[in-house]
Amino acid sequence: QVGSETLANGEELYDLIHNEGELKDGSRVNQSFANLVEAGILIRRGSALNYQIVFQYERFSDYHAGKRLFELNNGASDKQAAYQDQIHRIQDSPFLWGAVNFALIQELVAGNQILITNLCRTEDSGIRRILTAVLKEFGQENPEVVLGYLTEFVADKSDSAHGVKTLSVDVASALGFAEILV
Repeated sequence: QVGSETLANGEELYDLIHNEGELKDGSRVNQSFANLVEAGILIRRGSALNYQIVFQYERFSDYHAGKRLFELNNGASDKQAAYQDQIHRIQDSPFLWGAVNFALIQELVAGNQILITNLCRTEDSGIRRILTAVLKEFGQENPEVVLGYLTEFVADKSDSAHGVKTLSVDVASALGFAEILV
């Protein structure tokens, strides 16, 4: 379909993606597209002949804001308190959900197990709610990591473990971890 699409100004979409010819100013015809691909904003999904061009991240602003939160929180004297504050701000500013979610996923990628475990074990249901979403999303690509967290959580015999066990059952059922649900 790329070959048959024409933009409102008459330019062929195919040329804007594939034509590497040089314009009068010295730039390539497809320079804008190439810049967006090189910056990691757009990607091609599919085979060489049958593909889609899509945003790397569905919610582009969540990606950039989340990346910034992750950087800021790495410099915080109390990273856990910083995340707790940001999660509490979501009630008044729901648009922060995606950014905080992305930042917490980056914490999982970085292997910050103590932070994630402490946030999951909180009694605050709002914090557990976003951690549930984070673990579900991260677990789709990294099931063994999330299974490790859940196994630890369900083994907890303390009286205060009810919240984290509820989180574990929710995540395990979403990811199909039957061994956690037994």
